[in-house]
Amino acid sequence: MRLLSYLLSLSIFAVTAAAPLRAQSGSAPQSREELLAHQGLQALASGRFDQAEIAFAELAKLEPDIAEVYANLGAVYFQEGKFDDAIDTLRHALRLKPSLARVKTLLADR
Repeated sequence: MRLLSYLLSLSIFAVTAAAPLRAQSGSAPQSREELLAHQGLQALASGRFDQAEIAFAELAKLEPDIAEVYANLGAVYFQEGKFDDAIDTLRHALRLKPSLARVKTLLADR
């Protein structure tokens, strides 16, 4: 759970980081949740927003209390031009974790 939160916190809006997470963490994802996080982050980093959306939406079902999951999903919706979904999802992330400054910044622009 801690590794998952850490991996997700590294990625919020960081779509330029194209290096595989496996190389950063030194090992392959272990759990279903870590696998989905890995897939979502890789898809987000490479601009495959449809695949990132699928991974983060599934991860949100499995980990409904992790704000970073919703922040990443909201970022994906934003990139896809799904602004109503993005705003709702980013607000949900802030309700879970009000200290997400990047989310606050993105919402302030809307």
